Amino acid sequence: MRRGCLQDLNHFTLKHNARLQRAVEDLQAACLGASVDFADYYNSFLALLHDAFSLGFDAASTRKACCGAGGGEYNFD
Repeated sequence: MRRGCLQDLNHFTLKHNARLQRAVEDLQAACLGASVDFADYYNSFLALLHDAFSLGFDAASTRKACCGAGGGEYNFD
């Protein structure tokens, strides 16, 4: 799945979140009475980008804030 600019950072985020989720699961198993939550902002944001039009956003402009609005190496100048 193409996620736009800075692919290395996107890949890093996916790996980080996967390891963090495993750590949360391990912590829950070790501390049976504890409640531990994990919020995955990255994938939630991707869902918003994917459904931008149906949520009332201009899908063509959803990446301007993170990727710029012009040319250049990362679509930013």
